[in-house]
Amino acid sequence: MGLEIDGVSGIIKNTTSDGDITIKGNDGGSEISALTFDISAAGAATFNNKIVATELDISGDADIDGTTNLDIVDIDGAVNMATTALVTGVLTTTAATVFNGGFASNAASTITTADNSATLTLVSTDNDTAEGPILAFDRSVADVAAGDLIGTIKFLGEDDAGNAALYHEIQASIEDGSNGGEDGRLTIYQSIAGATKNVLDFKSNEIIFNQDSVDLDFRVESNGNANMLFVDGGNNRIGVGTASPSRLIDVVTSANSPTMEIRSSVTPNGSKIGGGLLLSLNQANDSGSGANDTQAGDILGRIVYQGQGTDYTYNGAEISTIVTVGDGSDGRDNQATALVIKTIGVGGNTSAERMRIASDGDILLNAGNIDSSSNDLLIYSTASGHTGLRFAEGYTGPTNNAGSSADGANALGAAAYRWAAVYAVNGAIQTSDRNEKQDIEELTDAEKRVAVVAKGLLRKYKFKDAVEKKGDKARTHFGIIAQDLEDAFTAEGLDASKYGMFCSDTWWETQTEVAAVEAVEEVTDEEGNVTTEAVEAKDAYTRTDTFEILEEAPEGATERTRLGVRYSELLAFIITVI
Repeated sequence: MGLEIDGVSGIIKNTTSDGDITIKGNDGGSEISALTFDISAAGAATFNNKIVATELDISGDADIDGTTNLDIVDIDGAVNMATTALVTGVLTTTAATVFNGGFASNAASTITTADNSATLTLVSTDNDTAEGPILAFDRSVADVAAGDLIGTIKFLGEDDAGNAALYHEIQASIEDGSNGGEDGRLTIYQSIAGATKNVLDFKSNEIIFNQDSVDLDFRVESNGNANMLFVDGGNNRIGVGTASPSRLIDVVTSANSPTMEIRSSVTPNGSKIGGGLLLSLNQANDSGSGANDTQAGDILGRIVYQGQGTDYTYNGAEISTIVTVGDGSDGRDNQATALVIKTIGVGGNTSAERMRIASDGDILLNAGNIDSSSNDLLIYSTASGHTGLRFAEGYTGPTNNAGSSADGANALGAAAYRWAAVYAVNGAIQTSDRNEKQDIEELTDAEKRVAVVAKGLLRKYKFKDAVEKKGDKARTHFGIIAQDLEDAFTAEGLDASKYGMFCSDTWWETQTEVAAVEAVEEVTDEEGNVTTEAVEAKDAYTRTDTFEILEEAPEGATERTRLGVRYSELLAFIITVI
């Protein structure tokens, strides 16, 4: 039968060509083939069931078509698995494990490391592409809907109580899964005060920071400024150059150059407009809404200039545009506006209106106006009893405090504010019409005697202020001393003040010493914010203030009186006795 058994050498031999060797037995009353050696296949062994061994050493290849259940596998050579390898215990590799066909897991898998080295490293050796290793999350389902998650990366750790906590999470999801219209979304979550918050959201049409509206700041640092851009999440403010913005948008700079520049890059051609700033009040649209129509008193926008005193912050000046005509239902062609400028005066702490450009172009000052009438330019004070000028065709004339022309009512200069000289082509014309005069009489004998005395009072002299400025170069003048003329009238029992040739003007003045100001250099902190403003040095000086009425003068004001003479009348007076 071709079967030989060598009991001495322990050899079982089938002498038949390509004859197989089968080991059979009785398993519970049934005959089974436990082990078959296929001699024609170089002795390939087929086990009817599993192999149980204390140690299995395979020096060559192991080709396993079915499921292999191994507690511990020590393989010196290659393992080629055409189907599934099931490892119920721990798979330990002492070198790199290469999956040429990929790696698939039907359940959750965990990779654990005991040191700080990289837990998972992806390496690409492909020199033909520009991409490196790729980690892909594939949601392989046909039925997708907006909001479906594609993949999630979670960053877990324990808190100080030993509880597992989610600190960070990255989610990729579908916004639109339609063919040709695919939109994706990437969201980054962060644990804030124990709650998971959406801190950064990349959508198909926008990128959102702080979607969940928590007290979260946003800071951008430049090369020289730690707070180049700062969003104060808790106070709903934006800072540029500051981490503590005090306004909706607060720009802080330490430079003396302009802080902000708005410009246009268009090429000028005679009709282009440069960069602009638009200030508006509840602007809706061109269709009109009724509720958004402006009315008289509304301020369309304003620019405020602010400073800092030792006790408070103050608004030093303000430029605003105010609606002067409108009732809330007018169209844009039935409304009028004015440009208003405010400043703070000495001794005040609140800005007040100083100038207004009215809707008709007139300039209205706090104590006067600059406007036009019949092509004439008018400049006048609106205070009671004050005057102005009218620049008309062919002449410059006086006005009253309403801008109306005034005849014979205003003086040119004052006792305390004299003109140094008057240059004219022709002499001054004084009214001499009989129809405008009364009480026309001959001089009395006493008046003639005063005229004789006055003739002898003519002197030459120099003005003190001219000598103070020019020294010996001060020029000599000819005239009369007003006090001498007054004495001549008094000697004849006459009151000089009742004669137009003699003038006496009184006013009150105060002297205020203004202290010098020392220069202060600008100081900035580490972030470039100005902590001390620069101050320009100024010399001390004395300021003189004058008051025409005693009631207007402060207590302690000094009374001043200056005498004068109208030479046209004086000379006519003297001529009567020549």
